[in-house]
Amino acid sequence: NDAYATCVNYLQSQTIAAAYEGDAQPTVHTMETCSGDDVSYQIPIATTVTFDGVEYSNIYATTNSVITFGQPDNTFHTYPSTPSISLYSMDWYPGINAAPNGLDIMYSEGGFQINLQAIPFGQWNAQPSNINILVAITNTGGIAVSYSYQGPEYQNLRTGVRLHNGSIVSLEAWGATQIQP
Repeated sequence: NDAYATCVNYLQSQTIAAAYEGDAQPTVHTMETCSGDDVSYQIPIATTVTFDGVEYSNIYATTNSVITFGQPDNTFHTYPSTPSISLYSMDWYPGINAAPNGLDIMYSEGGFQINLQAIPFGQWNAQPSNINILVAITNTGGIAVSYSYQGPEYQNLRTGVRLHNGSIVSLEAWGATQIQP
């Protein structure tokens, strides 16, 4: 129980996100989540952002390495049906044994960063993967995404963007940039 005393659960993340209105001086905050299986955490943002032509005030990070817009979506076996960005997503399990760092969210007025250390669900002795996602909020309210992946090339890793019309496009076609670690 003590190990989870300082982490933020998914309900607490919603309270933090709802209260965040930015800072007088630019400050980077860190939200250390309690991780978990198939869990969505609301990301604090100080303004609305536009994704695929629609404005959102709620953005979520999942423990399956997906960013969803408007509502949480804990889908683990395929792309979410909601507008989303999947970055090496699969049924990940962060925050245990080989992947103790779990899911951390850093945020400020200019955007947010997601750091995920996880293993595939059920493969308890697997080598962990590290996924880092950086989202900058542009001066026009859009977002710019860069990401990196370190770890084994597990089967069924999904990368792509689910648009409002239901189609899925590649990260590159959408405009995300992969950074080599």
